[in-house]
Amino acid sequence: MKTVLVVYDSRYGHTARIARCIWETIINEGHQADMMNVLEADREGVDWNKYDTVIAGAPVLYGKFRRDFLGFVNKWKSVLDAKANSFFCVSVVARTPAKATPEGNVYCRKFLENNPCRLPELGLAGYQAHSDDHEDDEGTNGTDSCDRLYQLG
Repeated sequence: MKTVLVVYDSRYGHTARIARCIWETIINEGHQADMMNVLEADREGVDWNKYDTVIAGAPVLYGKFRRDFLGFVNKWKSVLDAKANSFFCVSVVARTPAKATPEGNVYCRKFLENNPCRLPELGLAGYQAHSDDHEDDEGTNGTDSCDRLYQLG
């Protein structure tokens, strides 16, 4: 049995919902898992010895990853590099098959090229935002982003 930390950054709640789907799947497959926002993890701390695997996820907003996520990943580079890890990216451009791969998604390519932390496995989640998806910072507009998850590798 693995012990997994799913750590994510989310602005409107879409990435949080996808992280929750990943977390629930891990638990349903018989593993132990915790889920934390990067701000929570940074402020409250993480007992890294507790986890075999770390899955990190973040949205692309206006062509960039948020500073909070990049800061967290860079701060814990040595810990992340020492553990089995994976990265998922939530981007509206990933909703098309050609851009739902690491090679086809310019934002993920830039992240992997420019970030000193190397996260070897990559999943992309395409999310087609609608005008009502930004009702609040939690994105609680009654829709389930898992229903709109086009690919998660």
